[in-house]
Amino acid sequence: MDYYVYMLFNKDTKEVFYVGKGQGYRIYEHKQNTLKKETTESEKEKRIEKLLAEDPPKLGELIVGRFETESEAFAVESVLINWMYGFSNLTNLISGHNAFYIRSKGEYSELEGIDIERKSSLNDGSYTEDQRKKIVNNNIEEKLLNLQRLCQELLGDSYIVSDPDLSVPQDPTVYIQRDGWPARIRLKLGLAGKRLSPAFMALSDKDSDSFIEFLTGKGVSPKFGRYTYTLWKNYVKDTNSSFGGETQCKPSINDNDEIIDLITSMVTILDAELTSPE
Repeated sequence: MDYYVYMLFNKDTKEVFYVGKGQGYRIYEHKQNTLKKETTESEKEKRIEKLLAEDPPKLGELIVGRFETESEAFAVESVLINWMYGFSNLTNLISGHNAFYIRSKGEYSELEGIDIERKSSLNDGSYTEDQRKKIVNNNIEEKLLNLQRLCQELLGDSYIVSDPDLSVPQDPTVYIQRDGWPARIRLKLGLAGKRLSPAFMALSDKDSDSFIEFLTGKGVSPKFGRYTYTLWKNYVKDTNSSFGGETQCKPSINDNDEIIDLITSMVTILDAELTSPE
């Protein structure tokens, strides 16, 4: 079976501090990556480094189960992270795919989407029948809820992550904002439900001047006159960024690592404006 779910733990105490999904040698990459780095940054890396420094080393690596499909592995990973061990007790940065459908450890109250049906946003007459079918059949709203949760867990309380916005049927979106930013981040999911189309977007129509000034200051020539957004891929192209190619500019909605890299890169650019001299 190609896919498996694994955990990293302390061999002495049996305390689990990380749960993951992988293929091949993924389970061993955390230790290898930590050993290669001169400094450790994440809590997971610090924990690994500390356990490896013990004599004898006390880092445990264990496969919990193997699965035929990636979706099965994702499901088990999310259950272990949330209900079994508790997301707050682990060093995982995100709580897993479709975690909003999994009860948190110690949570016994009635929950929307688990005990009672989640209310759909498709409740007005602005959707064509074709759009409605695509949104439902391709699980657009669920994928955006998963994206929203990922962003919240990654960024913390200093950032505002919107609820999924389906007010424009062809543009299902999650927005990220922060006080003092010259723009916001738009993460749009096509109705095929496969890839995100990220963008820097003006905060409002009245902010278009300052937004264009922000883009110009970054060496980007606005492609759309005074239009309110510029595609992230245009930023990459115009600045010769080493971030990556077209695939990374439009990451798969199912690839959390690609999404995390993208969001981190975009947030870093906007956060730099908070400390830059006027």
